[in-house]
Amino acid sequence: TQGYWGQPFIEALAERDVVTGYEDNTYRPEQPVDRDEFASILHNAFSQQPERQLSRGSVYKDVPEDYWAAPAIHEAYEMGFMQGYPGGEFRPNQSI
Repeated sequence: TQGYWGQPFIEALAERDVVTGYEDNTYRPEQPVDRDEFASILHNAFSQQPERQLSRGSVYKDVPEDYWAAPAIHEAYEMGFMQGYPGGEFRPNQSI
C-alpha cells in the first residue's frame, strides 16, 4: 500500500524473504497474524540450533504432516520459539 507507515519495513523483510504476501498479490498489513503464519515468519527469519528435538512426526495433534506450515511449526517448536497448548494442540489458525 503506497504511503502506508509500515511499507519500508515490510519491503525490507520481503526483500529478505522473511515475509510474503498472499496468492492474490496483496499483503494485508492490518490483518491479524495467525500462529501458523508467525511460525513461517520465524522459519524464514532465523536459523539456529534446535533446543529440543521432535521424536517423530508432528508434536501437535492438530497439525497434520502435510499441512502447509508443518515444517515451519516443527522448526519453531524445536528452536524454542513457540509451543503448543495443553492437550497437544498448536491451534495454527488462532491469531497471535
